[in-house]
Amino acid sequence: MGLFNAAVQEIHLNNLLFNFWFMLNIIAGLPGTGKSTIAKHLQKKISGSIILSRDDLMEKLFKPAIYGSKEQKDKTFEKMLSLADSYIKEGKNVILEMPFSHQTEILVAKHVAFVNKEKFNILLCSCSDETSLKRITLQKKTHKAGDRDKKLYFDVKSRFDSIKEKHKIINTDLPLPECINECLSYLKR
Repeated sequence: MGLFNAAVQEIHLNNLLFNFWFMLNIIAGLPGTGKSTIAKHLQKKISGSIILSRDDLMEKLFKPAIYGSKEQKDKTFEKMLSLADSYIKEGKNVILEMPFSHQTEILVAKHVAFVNKEKFNILLCSCSDETSLKRITLQKKTHKAGDRDKKLYFDVKSRFDSIKEKHKIINTDLPLPECINECLSYLKR
């Protein structure tokens, strides 16, 4: 019975730590690298977490959402940051999910964490071109961003800035449970 109680206490402690360890997490990466999937699975593991996905928010803000529109993307990003700031002030863990293909986007998001004196983490989803393109093809009819195709993938890849901030690369060619464990190990540090 003592071992069982110790295990329950350890699980309880881990859950409490998840409440306090991370506040603003970025999930970045090219189209088809598994950002949304990773975000949804992390949300289940991080108590009190909210996902702010650019694709989801664009769909709510604009009728119709034009995923190729820089103006709509910029306005959506501004709204994501405003919501992130509000949720952090409410004591929620925030997961921002979008490509973050420009260093300035990361720096602006980092500023939100900084002004709120909260921890900031970056997870970069990465996989082979073949895997990304296969996922994009399989999700063509179901993914919110209807502009996702081979051309968009290589266009975004060609202008994707290197992330200069400390970050963890998650190889999403690996099985999903391994990816989630890698993410959690990085966030626990």
